[in-house]
Amino acid sequence: MDKRIAMQIIVKRSFIIILCMVNFYAKCQSKLGNTWILGTYGYQINFNTNPVTYDTTGLPSEWRLGHSNICDTNGRLLLCSDGMNLYDSTGAYIDGGDTLVPNNYYNWSYGNDDLSQACIILPMDSNIFYLVTRTCSDTHWVSIMQNGGGYFDLLLYDKIDMKANAGMGKVIQKMKPIVENGNLSKSQMMACKHGNGKDWWLLKMSDDSVNVYTFLLKQDSVINKGIQRFPFIGDGELDGGGGQMQINQDGTQMSTVNSYGNNLPLPYIYTADFDRCTGLLSHYKKTMVPTIQTGYPIGQLQLDSTALGLCYSPNGRFLYLIKYSGILQLDLLDNNISTAWYQVCGMDTAYDWFAGYTNAYLGPDGKIYIGHYHGTSKQMSTIDNPDIKGSGCNFCRKCLRIKAVNAWFSTPPCMPNYNLSGNGCWPDGNVEVEIPDDEFVVYPNPSNNKFQIECKIPNSKKELYNSVGQLVFSTYSNEVDVSRYSKGVYYLKCGRYIRKLVVE
Repeated sequence: MDKRIAMQIIVKRSFIIILCMVNFYAKCQSKLGNTWILGTYGYQINFNTNPVTYDTTGLPSEWRLGHSNICDTNGRLLLCSDGMNLYDSTGAYIDGGDTLVPNNYYNWSYGNDDLSQACIILPMDSNIFYLVTRTCSDTHWVSIMQNGGGYFDLLLYDKIDMKANAGMGKVIQKMKPIVENGNLSKSQMMACKHGNGKDWWLLKMSDDSVNVYTFLLKQDSVINKGIQRFPFIGDGELDGGGGQMQINQDGTQMSTVNSYGNNLPLPYIYTADFDRCTGLLSHYKKTMVPTIQTGYPIGQLQLDSTALGLCYSPNGRFLYLIKYSGILQLDLLDNNISTAWYQVCGMDTAYDWFAGYTNAYLGPDGKIYIGHYHGTSKQMSTIDNPDIKGSGCNFCRKCLRIKAVNAWFSTPPCMPNYNLSGNGCWPDGNVEVEIPDDEFVVYPNPSNNKFQIECKIPNSKKELYNSVGQLVFSTYSNEVDVSRYSKGVYYLKCGRYIRKLVVE
């Protein structure tokens, strides 16, 4: 048998084994996102039950657009934040969990952040958690915000040890700056599990809508990886608190949208591929958001030019755009823009300031849950089959309805995909992923002399590692001479691709 064919068979079999291990791991996943807290009185959506229960109250405070929460491994509520404080499962402050943002913004917001994606909670090993909040320094508040300025300047983290206080938890590092004097959007923050399966990437949009602050959160440190930039002209300051960032379920693509109100320049969806191993964005795309009819009888407000939220389908094929007065489905595999968009719904009543839609999140049950503007609706809508194109997605208007008279649902909490497992990033793991035959070709393999390389990633650097993950050399050449190296297994990395090489 030809050695190259034999090697391909070995790689494919190895990949099948890896897939089996990943599937087994997925079945054993914890339930860190299985209870949501939202609305007045701490309404909870419980995904541990079948059918899902959603009319249970019990926690004080208000949970609007800026909140986040996380569960224990059994799906029971563990920690929750309103964007300014941190609470335990009973709604009491954990030790050191009160007033986690500067005083001026805290007091102005009455201790509760009502702007979307204000915070996010990320788990680490050994019952350690990070709470990340975007906020406003006291100096910035005096000079910019209270005079009508529209951006935030501060990104903070708090580190929590849930082993402390006999398991009740304690903030062991408080209000540590990640970004100071920044130019941050009021919304648009999301995280994704690193490919090593333990660390987290955090992405935060700037106020100009094209710069992406990128951070790596590790067990003992938070590393600023700098700013990545979409190669487009920014839309400027549009958000006013509206907007949302999402990462698809397998962590390979990020999308974000940023706009607020009508009579503004038409907003765009910014989309890019995401590399969970390096944190790098690539293959940038900019898509104009269509307008839809509002039902409002007067002037330009008949056309809705907002873009307040978005959410990926579980299979990643569809991106649902949440406008104030309706919801659109974008088929990411359809390159014909005239057929790629489908209007899922429009407003069912006359234009109402409090009736519109806003942020959306994918639930553990595979449905998309959609909140309402200002969080004052007693109902929440769902998309029951989001993997289906067109009307088959089954939009269910106001299917979740609170029984209480003086209450409202708000929007789902800001959560990443807690169940995303590792994918064997190099050099954290010697796992070779399945690569299309024409994307990254190395031949002959094995070889005792030279390897020829065909990599479709333009101007890519090739890096050769030995079997224990040590870098041997790097080159931009399409030929690798290994004649002076010892026999054995090596790994060649080109962009996000890795090939196993055998030197004879």
